[in-house]
Amino acid sequence: PAWPTKLTSRDHMSRVRCLAFSDDGSQLACGCTDGKIRVWHVRWGEQKALDGHWPGEPVIAVAFSSDGSLLASASADHTIKIWNIENFQHQRQQHC
Repeated sequence: PAWPTKLTSRDHMSRVRCLAFSDDGSQLACGCTDGKIRVWHVRWGEQKALDGHWPGEPVIAVAFSSDGSLLASASADHTIKIWNIENFQHQRQQHC
């Protein structure tokens, strides 16, 4: 796909800890040190922030399912969460 040369988020100042593209390349997810996950629709540059991990505990891993419908995130707060990308709702959580 044709990607923009730069995706910018102006609503936070935290660092990015991890990145993942969906298999089709249409979405990019990043896990940040503020405990949030940000998901971009790459072509349009639209962004959605997902809150769900403990604030201030970094998100250390993100991964899309093979069909791009789910996103998994892991955090230093000792949780793994599964998100529905269509409605950006938290679906499952596992403490580890």
